[in-house]
Amino acid sequence: MPGTDSGPDSYFRIRSMRRADANLALDWAAAEGWNPGLYDAAPFLATDPDAFLIGLLDGSPIACISAVAYSGAYGFIGFRSGRSSQTMQPAPDACC
Repeated sequence: MPGTDSGPDSYFRIRSMRRADANLALDWAAAEGWNPGLYDAAPFLATDPDAFLIGLLDGSPIACISAVAYSGAYGFIGFRSGRSSQTMQPAPDACC
């Protein structure tokens, strides 16, 4: 199954979510017991259209996050979730 191996030949990329990605991210959040607001996406997207990001490993979605920029001085990061078969830990050499 693509995306289940994170070996040296795997390819990871991040892009803005599409509608189907958003539905998948909501499913992940629900599986983790989260209750995202049903009407939250519209105001967040109006503020920052590229705020919702999805991570793909070998073309398969494995992680998501929102990073909304309200101004040069304020932002909000949330909606961090992912496919349960993937570890959501930073790389050992990752900063912060």
